[in-house]
Amino acid sequence: IFNFARQFWGDRNVTLVDGDPVKKGSYWRGLEVRSPKSLDWVDWSNSQLLISSYGSQEIILEEAAGLGIPRESIVTLYDSNASY
Repeated sequence: IFNFARQFWGDRNVTLVDGDPVKKGSYWRGLEVRSPKSLDWVDWSNSQLLISSYGSQEIILEEAAGLGIPRESIVTLYDSNASY
């Protein structure tokens, strides 16, 4: 997603979050991985949360709602997911 989405970033601030505590503080392609709790400062009237996880999309949606992120500010990549 990084290589594809970068063209859309422009001058936007980008924050990478992951609920896995092992990843917190590490870097991925130059972006520091932060805890989802770090999103409490975001003004969701002009920001969006992009969920790029296939297998955990529904769980992340629930967690985002618990953090007070409005559904209209959340972008998902998958209409549904299935296990084979």
